[in-house]
Amino acid sequence: MRFRKALVAHGLDKTVFDEITRQFKAKAIEVKSGTLVDATIIASASEDDEGGHRVKH
Repeated sequence: MRFRKALVAHGLDKTVFDEITRQFKAKAIEVKSGTLVDATIIASASEDDEGGHRVKH
């Protein structure tokens, strides 16, 4: 998210995505619109962990 916000802040978001689109087209890769969801399961810090105080339970 920070990377995306930095791209937008510097006006580079369209430039980057245009280049990605150009490269996909050059390799005949078709991208359809949709939603990507990351459903990776990760362990969360517990209250017993040293860093657990930063995590809201």
